Amino acid sequence: MVTARIAALVGKELAELSRNKAGLLPVLGVALVSMVLPFFIGLAVPILTGDQLSSDADLVQALAKAGEELPRALNLPDESAVQAFVFHRFLTLLLLVPVTGAITFAGHSLVGEKLGRSLEPLLATPITTFELLVGKVIGALMPSLGVMLLTFAIYLTGIGVLAEPGVLGA
Repeated sequence: MVTARIAALVGKELAELSRNKAGLLPVLGVALVSMVLPFFIGLAVPILTGDQLSSDADLVQALAKAGEELPRALNLPDESAVQAFVFHRFLTLLLLVPVTGAITFAGHSLVGEKLGRSLEPLLATPITTFELLVGKVIGALMPSLGVMLLTFAIYLTGIGVLAEPGVLGA
């Protein structure tokens, strides 16, 4: 395995993605929904309804059952503890971002090469199947993880700024 060939292929994949920004739209859509939904449920719904999350017996019961996962949340006031529970549960939704990104970028890469008539020259290069596969996977994974990390940073910042005190720490 020659890492220079893999690095060249990854560079080509990233350059191709930077030229076609439309490939980012599905990933950014999933990232946006993954961030907006927990904030809507955890912060906007209580404001719109006038009821606190902690007044919902089902949420309080679910928090009590999940106490092992969030031991620090149990030491918070009721509303903060339930908010921490909601934000913690929706955190797994962020895992859809790299999955969607990898699928979108990999599919876009192959279709883009087919349309750009660069697939046949790529297959004719002296690169092994394993190197081609590793290069394509890394080329799709890197931007996906980058978008997920950015989404995660915005998610944590939003929790720190908008949620009840202590929720981010829990």
